[in-house]
Amino acid sequence: MFLRSSSFYLVLFGALTACGNPEDASPPPTEAEVTQTPIRTVAQENQAPAFPGFGGKADDDEVAVGTKDRECDASTIRTSGWHIVGLAPGMSHEEVVKAFACDESIVRTVDYDYNFSDLDNLGFVLKTGIAASDGDACRPSEFPDMTDTVRNRSAGNPPLPCEPDALFGARAKNVTENIRVILLGAPGTETAYGIIRSQILTDGDQVADEDVAARLIERYGEPEHSEDRGERLTLTWQRDGTGAEEGRCRLNPSAVGGETFEEGCGTLVTARLTRADNSPLIERIEVAMFDEDGILEALDSTQAELQRRREAEHKELKDGARPANEVDL
Repeated sequence: MFLRSSSFYLVLFGALTACGNPEDASPPPTEAEVTQTPIRTVAQENQAPAFPGFGGKADDDEVAVGTKDRECDASTIRTSGWHIVGLAPGMSHEEVVKAFACDESIVRTVDYDYNFSDLDNLGFVLKTGIAASDGDACRPSEFPDMTDTVRNRSAGNPPLPCEPDALFGARAKNVTENIRVILLGAPGTETAYGIIRSQILTDGDQVADEDVAARLIERYGEPEHSEDRGERLTLTWQRDGTGAEEGRCRLNPSAVGGETFEEGCGTLVTARLTRADNSPLIERIEVAMFDEDGILEALDSTQAELQRRREAEHKELKDGARPANEVDL
């Protein structure tokens, strides 16, 4: 999504799987090199509807949705080492938001709960996930009938255009790309530990499976694990592992929360390529990167910090309470 080129080949492979050798460092792009979306700062009459915080693309004025400023900071975009479209473990929540703001294709973003099963938030509101997608804003007249939506989901079909979206809330159509960044840390210290990108390739944009795999291998090297099940090819890379049991270091590029993480797996990258109707053309590409060892450490440190903050709040409340001898018992 970031650093787009006019060459489709570079957009699909260079941006999707952009991750180079850490030694091949290059300076981050300047703001002039990254196109920033024009942003409307207030709801305006007689203009297309927009998602909160972003410009809209709908073609009538049935809805006026207020928008807010967002700031692009191109220096936050990673251009070397292992990363996915400029996003990498170690980025702060603020850096992720500013990187998203530099991408003209993103039309909606939201903080959400990734649902770490081993983390008790102790009542704090945590930002454990931030998601973004492309697409066009929907007009109310385009909302599908609820009956059709239920039937479509019951049939196991892909979502209808402008269907209600549980994650983003705002409805969209023509969605071809979703990015989710997984974070850990007490409020104000959230740090990225995982990136998941899903891309749908429509007819005319699909690319041969051999070309996709070759490009991935060129970027990451030979995979530690590969599996071809006919309709789907999965490749996995690993670095900084410290001897986890063989076969236990696996990463689900469709992860939605509640996953378990293995000590000693280091950082994993998994690419899952789905073929169109068992042809050699790829119709869906999912790439995920997780710092699994970092996640396990961050779960412990985040829990400890939340506990410390909660105990400090309780102590402050007790210190400010009235003495018991002033209460008529």
